[in-house]
Amino acid sequence: MAAVQAQDEKKVKEAIETFNQSVKDTITSLDALDVKAESIKSIKEQTKNVLSFASGLLVDQANMSFTNPTQTPEQQKAYAEKAEVLRKAMAELQKQSIELEQKFNPAPVAAPAQDAK
Repeated sequence: MAAVQAQDEKKVKEAIETFNQSVKDTITSLDALDVKAESIKSIKEQTKNVLSFASGLLVDQANMSFTNPTQTPEQQKAYAEKAEVLRKAMAELQKQSIELEQKFNPAPVAAPAQDAK
């Protein structure tokens, strides 16, 4: 059983490393973009924040699962606080994205109703 768990742990760690490398590559790609508009720069930076928070939270979750599945209340609180930071960052990114979409793709103006004759 321990061998199976060790193999699973290895696979999970490999998956996390792959994910984290993908996050790093994405952030590097975002950094390479020469964005002039402040509204888009803000979204770019918020996207990088969300990716970084998500990556860190995933690592924390995996470490907790394998090293100490029974968490202390302090560890649970710290994890919950990090999850809340990620949730807030994602909500802010969504808000900024909606604002940008509304700016560049406003809702069509409804045509005035015509009188039926």
